[in-house]
Amino acid sequence: MNSVLLGVMLIGGGLAGWWGWRRATKTIYRRLVYKTIDPPPGMTRREYERSIRRRRKVMRVVVTILYTLSGALGGIVILMVIASRH
Repeated sequence: MNSVLLGVMLIGGGLAGWWGWRRATKTIYRRLVYKTIDPPPGMTRREYERSIRRRRKVMRVVVTILYTLSGALGGIVILMVIASRH
C-alpha cells in the first residue's frame, strides 16, 4: 500500500471518526423536555434510563465506526479524483 494512500486514509478516517463520536455523544444524556417516558412494567425509571443510555453508548461506537470507514473511503475517492485529473 502506498504511504500517501495510507496517510490520507488515516487522516480522513480519524477526522470523520472524531466527528462521528462527537455527534453521537451529544444524544447520550439528552432527556425529553415535555414528554415523560413511562418505563416498561417491572422496571424502575432509573433502570429504564440506564438501559437507554447503554443502548445509546453502543450506537455511539457503531456510528463512530461507520463515520471512520466513510472518511477513509472519502479519502480514497479524493485521491482517485486527483489522480484522474493528471
